[in-house]
Amino acid sequence: CARHALDVLKVAVGRPVVVVNGGTSTFEPDLERDLTEAMDVIATVAVHEGVTLVTGGTDAGVFAHLGQALGRAGGNYQCVGVAPIGRTTWPGPEHECFDRDRVPLEVHHTHFVLVEGSDWGDETPTMLEVTGLLADSEPSVGVLAGGGEIAAEEVHGHLLARRPVIVLAGSGRLADRVVEALRRGTSVPLGTDVQEHRELLEVVELDDPLTTLAASLRDRLRRKRS
Repeated sequence: CARHALDVLKVAVGRPVVVVNGGTSTFEPDLERDLTEAMDVIATVAVHEGVTLVTGGTDAGVFAHLGQALGRAGGNYQCVGVAPIGRTTWPGPEHECFDRDRVPLEVHHTHFVLVEGSDWGDETPTMLEVTGLLADSEPSVGVLAGGGEIAAEEVHGHLLARRPVIVLAGSGRLADRVVEALRRGTSVPLGTDVQEHRELLEVVELDDPLTTLAASLRDRLRRKRS
């Protein structure tokens, strides 16, 4: 179970948590630049505020950018990747896998919880459980950048847990559909009605000053869960 995995890994619990969900595909250059800057903000907040990060753990998309940002930030941090064991492989040439369905894990993560399964999404329930266990009674917040069906399941889980989610407008795909739905008062496939959870969904524009995202993260991380 997730609790046993965290015990074995000796992961510190009872810290505020930021869980990053989103796209793992290649981004257009302008979007990649903006996402890189956003991940730098998240990494800096995590290092300076003693925040635990949770991600999908792979060296792809937003998770790769966040890992690289942690490498640039330096300092001490705790970053837990949760992924299906049947779709991932350890990084480095000594672990090269010729199965194109497997993706290397990202090297700047400090811990990995690998879930039994060979499909993307098999890790979602464990990721949600890990997030709650790591935060314990401390605040936790999700950040959505792009994303598709699996990210939708993750956001659904956050909302059911009354966990706020910062949606990065302009990051594409699911994130932009959620933003449009919030602004138009319409629905989006999330497994739950976004309009019923408006107070938990905060929109931050990717082209806003970087201080906006930093302030939103710090504000959410100082609030106790409602």
